[in-house]
Order: sequence, then C-alpha cells, then structure tokens
Amino acid sequence: MLHRTLSILALAALAAPAPAQTARLPAPGPQLRATVPHDDAFGRSLDFDTAVLTPFCFSQDESRLYVLNSSGARLAIFETANFTRVGEIAVGLGTASIARRPGTDELWVVDRVGGCVSVVDPQLGAIVRTVRVGAEPYGIAFDATGARAWVTVSAAKQVAVVRASDSTVVRTLGVRAENPRGIAYANGLAWIVPLLSGNNTAPRGIPTDTNDVRTVERVEGPGVVPLPDRDLFLLRPGVQPDQDQIDLSATRTGLGTILFNVHARPGTGELWIPNTDALNSEHSGERDFIDGQVVKNRLTIVDTNGGAPRFVDLDQLAPQGAHCAQPAGLAFDPVRPRVYVASYGSDLVTVLRIGAGRNLTWEGVIHIPAKQAYPRGSGPRACLVDGQGRWLYVYLMQDKAVARIDLAALPQAGVFDVTSAPGTNIGFELLSGAERLGRHLFNDANLSKSGTSSCASCHVDGHTDRLAWELSHYLDPRGTARDLLQFPVDVKGPLVTQSTRKLEETGPYHWRGEKRRLADFNQAFGNLLGHEVAGVPSDIGGDFQYLIHYVNRLALLPNPRENLDRSLTAAQARGADVFQNQPVMNGLACASCHALPLGTSGEVVAAPVPGVLETVDVPSLRGVGSELAPQHMAGGNFGLRTELGAGLTHAGAFASMHDTVLRPRADGSGTPQFALTPQEAQDLEEFLAAFDNGIAPSAAYQVTAHAANAAAVENGELAYLLEEARRDHCDVVAVRAPVVTPTGFLIQTAEYEPATGRFLPASVAMPFLTPHQLIVEAQVVSPVTFLGVPRGTGLWLARDRDMDGLHDLDELALGTSPEFGNMDLDAFPDGYEVRHGLDPFVYDPLSASPDTQAPRLARAVRLVYATTNTLKFEVETDEACQLVVGYNGNYPVQRLPLAAHKDTRFAVILNDLEADTDHVVDLTMKDPSGNVFVDHSASFRTRARLVPNPAAITAMSVSVASSPNGPIAVVPVDLAQGAQPAAPGYVVLGSLYYRRSDGSLANVHSAVTHTTDANGRALFRIALSGLTGIGGGELLFVVHGATPPAGAAPYVRALDVLTTATTPY
Repeated sequence: MLHRTLSILALAALAAPAPAQTARLPAPGPQLRATVPHDDAFGRSLDFDTAVLTPFCFSQDESRLYVLNSSGARLAIFETANFTRVGEIAVGLGTASIARRPGTDELWVVDRVGGCVSVVDPQLGAIVRTVRVGAEPYGIAFDATGARAWVTVSAAKQVAVVRASDSTVVRTLGVRAENPRGIAYANGLAWIVPLLSGNNTAPRGIPTDTNDVRTVERVEGPGVVPLPDRDLFLLRPGVQPDQDQIDLSATRTGLGTILFNVHARPGTGELWIPNTDALNSEHSGERDFIDGQVVKNRLTIVDTNGGAPRFVDLDQLAPQGAHCAQPAGLAFDPVRPRVYVASYGSDLVTVLRIGAGRNLTWEGVIHIPAKQAYPRGSGPRACLVDGQGRWLYVYLMQDKAVARIDLAALPQAGVFDVTSAPGTNIGFELLSGAERLGRHLFNDANLSKSGTSSCASCHVDGHTDRLAWELSHYLDPRGTARDLLQFPVDVKGPLVTQSTRKLEETGPYHWRGEKRRLADFNQAFGNLLGHEVAGVPSDIGGDFQYLIHYVNRLALLPNPRENLDRSLTAAQARGADVFQNQPVMNGLACASCHALPLGTSGEVVAAPVPGVLETVDVPSLRGVGSELAPQHMAGGNFGLRTELGAGLTHAGAFASMHDTVLRPRADGSGTPQFALTPQEAQDLEEFLAAFDNGIAPSAAYQVTAHAANAAAVENGELAYLLEEARRDHCDVVAVRAPVVTPTGFLIQTAEYEPATGRFLPASVAMPFLTPHQLIVEAQVVSPVTFLGVPRGTGLWLARDRDMDGLHDLDELALGTSPEFGNMDLDAFPDGYEVRHGLDPFVYDPLSASPDTQAPRLARAVRLVYATTNTLKFEVETDEACQLVVGYNGNYPVQRLPLAAHKDTRFAVILNDLEADTDHVVDLTMKDPSGNVFVDHSASFRTRARLVPNPAAITAMSVSVASSPNGPIAVVPVDLAQGAQPAAPGYVVLGSLYYRRSDGSLANVHSAVTHTTDANGRALFRIALSGLTGIGGGELLFVVHGATPPAGAAPYVRALDVLTTATTPY
C-alpha cells in the first residue's frame, strides 16, 4: 500500500463506495481547471495486469469455447471438436470475466479497465452494446432465465443489477466489503465474495495512545469488539430486477483473507471458495515465518443450507514435496467425484477427490509446461470442464494459452504426478518475454522454502492485501516464536503492505525509504521467503531484474472519484489551493513534501505520526481515496480502526481525517497536528478523494454507438473522448464490425488523429473516416465501439499490433503477420524492410540496408516531473529506433523498448539520483540498420531537499581493548551531515551481541546509549565480562537509531552507510 504520512489524506468520507463512473459527462461551459499539474501515463506496454476471474465459457451446444485474451484486447474463439482457434473478436483492454447469457448466444464480457460490460454478438463478431457499471467491475452471473445479470463492481464496492433485455442497470447494491469480485448463482440465489476480506487483525496501540502502534494482533479479548470480517454475501433476487436486495442477515464471516472466487458445486447447496489466509498476526520479524510461509492456502466449503464452514488446508493435505499455492479457481467434474484446482502459485493443477461428508483426498497434480523455454511458467489461473466430463480446460495466464486435458486419460487410482502437453496460444501477447518471466517469478511460490508463498501472497496480483505486517529483522533462529525474540537488529513495527503499481516512479522504496533501488528487495527471497541455494538462504540472483521489468510495467487505473475531464468542483478547487499554498506545519504546505503530480517529493522526513518509525519516506498520494474502509470502534488498545483493520499511515493506525490531520500534537498542548480549520480539512478531503492517479479517466473509457443512441453518443461520450484526445490525455480507437471471411473475422479498427480530426484505419489503402461517418455507420449499418485508452496505446490497438511499421490489414495482404514483427528473424522489422526495398521474408545482413540516415529527435525532450531522486521525461524521435538512456556521461541505465522492438515515443524514468543536481540526459538512438545518433541537449535538475543535510551513520567499527576491569568492546559510531560531521548531541542507541562459533547468541549489553561529540562521534565502551563460551565467535554491534538534539537535522536511517559492525572474538 502506498505510504501515507503527512496524511492530509483521506478521511472518513473516503470510506464510502466510489461513485459508479457512469458517464457523468462534462457540463457545457467553463470548468474549474487548474492549477493542479497532472501526469498522463504513456507507453505501448502499460500493463493493467487484470487477473482474470472467469476467463472462458462455452457456446450453447459447447461446439465453441470463448476465451479472454485480456492483455491482447481480444476474445479468442476455439472450435472444441479439434481444439483449434478459428477467430477472435476485438474487445477492451481489461477483460476479467465472460458469461453467455442463458437461452441466447450473447456473450457478456466484463471489462475491469473500461468500467463496463461489453455485450458481444458472436455471429456479428462485434460488441453491440456497452453497459457502464462503475469502477473496476470483475465478476458476472446470470439468473436461470437470462433475464438479469449481476456484475460485481470491485472498486465501487457494489453489485450492479442489469436488466438483460435492454442492457440497462436498474439497481446498484452496496457491498460492505473491500473489492467484491467473485459471484456465483445457484438454487435461485446469488452469492458474492470480496477479494480483500481481512482476517480480524489490526495494528494494536499502547494504552496511552491507541495510534502509537507497536504490534499486529487479532482483534479480540475483554472489552474489544472484533472486526466484522464479512466474507460471503447473499443477494436475493426480487420479482423484478430492480427489487433485488442484499440480505445482510445471511452474511457469513471468517472464511479466509484473500478470497479469489466462489464456485457453486452442482447438485448441492455448497459454495467452494479458494483462498489464502494470512499469518500476519502469528509472527513478528521476517525470519520468524516457518520456512518462509506467510499464508495458508485453503479451500473453504460453505453449506448454504446451514452448518459451520469446512476449512481445507491444502498445505496440510498435500503429500510431501507437493503444493497447491494460491488456489485461484476450480472446476467440478460432472462424471467423477473430483475437483480440479488452478494452483497459480505452484504453476500446476491440483486434483482432489471428493469423498463422503465433503472429505477431500489429494489424488495428484497436472503440470502444464510453458509453450517455450523462455519465459518460464504457464500460470494456471482458472479451470472449466465440459458438460460430459471429457475435457478439462485450463486458462494459462502466464503463457497466454489454454490447455486441454483428457480427463479419462488421468490415472484413476493412487497419487499421480503427470505432465500434459503445453497449452494452445490464445493470441497476441503485449508484454515482452522479460516482463512475463518477471510476473512468473513474482507469483512463483516454489521460490519459498515452504513452497507455499510468493511476493503475490501479500502483494496480491501486483497490488496489496491491505493488511499490516510486522517484518522487523531479528538475529534469532528462523521460526523463533514472536514472544521469545531477543536479538533485534532493525525494529520496524507494523507496516501496511504497499502496492507495487507504478512503484518505479516513487522511490526511494519501502516505508522508510531504506530501499534505494528496487533491486534491494531481492534479499526478501532469502530473508522472508526462506529461498535457499545449496541449503543456504539466498536471493534469486540476476533473475530479479526480470521481476523489476514486470513491476515497472504495472499501471494504475484512473481515480473513479475524479471528474471525467479532470475538472474540479468548487470544494476540490479550494482544497487544491490549501494543498499547494497554505502553510500547515512548520511553515510548509502539504505540497512542500507531497509534491505534485505524484504527491511525493521522494524525500525522507521526520514522521509526523506516532509509532516505531521515526522517519518515513514521503508517500505518494495516488490511490489514497481508495484506502479506507468504514470505521470500526474496536476498543481496548486498538481504539478506532477500519473494518478491514489497517487504515492510513505506515502502520495503518488512522481511520479518519480527524485522526490524521486534525490530531492533537503529542506535546499535550491540544494544538492540532496541522494548522487547518474544519472547513479547510473538509475541502482538502474533497481534493484528495479525487487525487489524480497519473492517468486520465478518458484513458479507460468505452462506449458503443448503435441505431438507438448514435446521435446522443456523437454529442456526448464521443465528443468528450475526442476533446480529451486533443488535450493529449488519451488515445481514441474505433472498433467497427469485422468483415466476415472464410477464415474468420477480419477486424476493422481505426485510431483518432487529433491534428486532422479523422480516424486512421489499419491500412494505408483505406480512406480516412470522420467521427460523423462512424456515427452514421453505427446508425444504419452496425454498432461502432469507441475506446478511450492510454496515450501510446492506440497505435498497437488500432493499426499496428506488432509495432513493426506495417499496418495490420496491409500485413495480411502482404502475407506477413500483424502479430509478429520480424518474419525472417533478421535485424529489420517487416515495415522497415518494406519501406527500404528489402524483402521481409528473406534474411538480410545489416550491410543489405540502404538506410544511412540516423534517427533524430522529433522535438525537444519534455520533462514531466522531478522529485529529489527521480526524473520522468518523454522523448519522441523521427523514426522508429531503440533508445539507450544514461546521464552525466555515466554508464547507460535503460534500454527502451525491452524486447527487439523499435519505437518513436518513449516515457523514461530515471531514479536513484542525487537531489538538487543537474542531470545531462544522454540519449543514444539506434535504428535497425545500426545508424546511431547521440544527443545531450536535455538537462534537468532534481528537486532540492527540504532538509538539505540530514544526519546519517557513515562509519562504525568494533574492536576489543583492555581496561582495569577487564576486556571492553570499543565502538566508534560516526554521524555526518553530507560531507560534514553531525552536530554534537545526537543520542545513539545500540546493542552489543556475541555470536558463538555454533551460531548461538548472547546478549552482551542491550539498549545502550551514547551521545555524539563535536566531531559527530558516539564512542561506546562496553564491558565484556560475564561472557561464556568465548572463542571462535564474533562481537556484533547494532545501531537501532539516533535521536537528534533540539533544532538539529533529523537522523535518517535510510541514508545510513551501515548499521552493524563485527569483530572476531
């Protein structure tokens, strides 16, 4: 979760559901614009990484299988008779679920990114209706007749009830939980589970201040009211769709922490929920988790007819050496008493036998290899069995494929371990092999010692579990019980899981900023997950760079609370003025630290809230409006928390704006922490609730024009999208009905060109189209869908899928592939070869190219923002090339694009830079022929720190000396401010431990303090008397922190050169 410290941030009202973004289009007339700088996400490979929920379904007669290709923006069509892909249909960028409307051929596709449901006619091969339902819809279910559909709207915490006959949302029902996703219909009822259900744990404070958080505990005990932990909701259909209701009296609790989906077992009243259950309240310290297991992997079985739920611990059920990590979905066999579980984290399918009384037996596993050796991993995410129980279909999210497994061929007795054939490709994959390998490593539980846990166990699907964890560093042996830990090295206190989306832009990393580079997280594989090489805890070496590539592509969605055109309400405008201009603490405005557009300066500052941490990395404010659940008075040492447990700030201790911004200072004066009136705080709340996520709402928007609404769309939604494109906030793509050919659908798409006001089709031979021409087509021929998508995405989505310089339809006419940009595997993209008279089917050496002109900048490099350590800028070249980026004559640090592609537009992020420093940007542009041009014309300066020279430890050592009373350890600890010694008076706190030759530990002197002198040195002299078992071991001195004297610069642990020192003894 993005850190939240100077938390002028996000108040009780933010706990309310996000509004459904149902096209409240900009009103005519002047709007309140600003004054508030925005970033606009850009790039051909922005990765929304939609974790599919129900990614395939059958046609009525099961002769066809429809499969979502989420990142490729396509719906793949397979003939089941011979399991061959026979076509595809263009859809939006974030498809999460698909369902066939009962009694019809209609396909309803839920698009998380577009905030809508696309109604697809499979005969026409096109979207015929768009139903806008709200922010981040995920799951869908129909009633038995197909008269109504229910759509879970996760970010809005709602379920949309849609009357299917006219595709109209007739009712919206609130769900009192975080991210409702899974939905199942059975026996006349609909059941809903949230992804983030919590586990009745919360940060626990101290008696004198419940917000001074020290531990993470279960919310229970005398005088304490447990969290609601609502996990399963019942939706009772009414006589008419607009009479549907959530029956709160039937809500089930305590079923798991991360609930991936819910499945109804046919012929029973059972609901099966694949889930993980977090162990955050059972352990303290990153090495305290046994074999690196941070979650339990489970199935929870609920009998809706009554009785207690049954919890199936898959980690315990599995035989030695087998695992079923991150069970994401399942399917029941209609013939055999078996259930097939997609084990996304273990990269396999688990087969369980269902016995009497719902007793489960582990029968075996099915390994599905990737289609290729690189990248590794296939990523089973969902399962589907046909009605006859003949075939098991497995959706392979990592491999962008579907595997089909003959169920009759599986062993029917004994515990088996089989390997199937690789999956069949479902279509175009946008991400490079390096990024896909990074996603595999991020989710691979086999990299933990226990085989149960991965990065994604807490950073669920690249985001967050919204829980607090205590991951301090102790020297005690791995697995030591939390109440027996004796040898602290780095005590962090509870910290809330951070999102990894757009993490690259917000360094330094972690709550204290102690991770200067993303590569510094590599050590978590050995320290936290227990990964070993030859029996020794280890990181994953150079493979971690692939994980970085994946994380760097993860994109945020627009803020659903923001006006569609980014205009401000009157209250938001006043809040923006307060945020940017009004001094609220020590003469500083909010924006002094939370610099726009990110909401962070990237600086590490003194923590303005209580807790273990004394300094924190200034948090980005992106996504802050989504981070509060409703408030809950737990009482006792928990005090006021959110219903999910963790709230705002690093420890998740604050549940409202009052507790963060208007909280009294700790000095007992009663003075508010920040100098704000209640009205100013309210205005600030309004501004922060709509804080821009660095991507415009128009970049995730979809509307379909058809005969009944075309005129309204032309003057409403389409006018809005085209205006946003002219402002360079988004690209706009038109998706027309395809041309039907003997081999399938010939997809027809076009991209809007703001400079000419026309749509450019996917062939240079085809005429341009005006927006009005497309509207007329929608009125009299067939529907046209308009997509607002992120900048830089429109080209590959509409015209040049493989970015090789040839338009898609022209490639089909030529015989090259629109999805593979280098048919002959030489150095030249196909479009480049055609343009320069070469043959794209014949391998050519570099010397064959007649091109001798090196690429140049098409315009000046544009700075997007600068923080104290990061620069973001955009580069545009006059021809497609590869861009290598460095600065100040140093070794290059980036190569764009990652794969063997070329591009003309680039968004570049340089981080881990020095503050208040000029950086001359070194750009090396290389075209396919090897022509190179180097440019140094751009120079940008990083932001200056508010505290120019914070104090940090620069040197420390341990030696043994004699004294009249026996041997002593002499430990000089040097603090400096930049190049100068720190001021005298810093109180340094440390401990001295002894590690014996057998690895056992002894506490020589804990929590000893000393004060720095005029040279910035704290000189510890610690007696060594009383030690036993001396010889062949080592003394280890640990600095826990330093307290500055009044008026001195803060001590920032994140800047320490070292915090431990050893010597043999």
